[in-house]
Amino acid sequence: MQLFSSGPRLLGLCLALLAGPGLLAGCSPKRIPGLGISVDDTPDNRAIVQVLKDYAEAFEAKDLERLVGLASESYFETAGTPDPVDDYNRDGLRAKMTEYFKTIDKPTVSLTLKSLKVEEQRATVDYQYVCRYLMKLPSGERWQVTDELARMELEKVGQDWKITRGM
Repeated sequence: MQLFSSGPRLLGLCLALLAGPGLLAGCSPKRIPGLGISVDDTPDNRAIVQVLKDYAEAFEAKDLERLVGLASESYFETAGTPDPVDDYNRDGLRAKMTEYFKTIDKPTVSLTLKSLKVEEQRATVDYQYVCRYLMKLPSGERWQVTDELARMELEKVGQDWKITRGM
């Protein structure tokens, strides 16, 4: 009994069709695993993802120096309002986080990447964060949970990516 009645050409065609998807998959760009979204595996994308991980770790450790170290010298935050009264730069970030860390204990944060876009020396990261912490209030301590979408902007400074806003 002959499996391929048209001879070697049909056998070759069948083998090509079977191997085709595997060959095509090998040509697609590699992705960074474990992010929940598709992000090309490039040195810049990996470095930016690492900045987000460092940010979360520094926040949970209440490590002010590490947080400020992730910020660019050009860091500037408008707090999402047109009123310049609540705007602050890198020094203002230090002051704001110093005061904030005095009011919380046991912070945890979970970041979920929603999008990551790199254009030359600038990057935009949209992410969801869920932050849990024990808030110290005059009436006593109380657990708080914040669940929000946020945007972080970064710039490449030398070989490093630094946060310019959104911390």
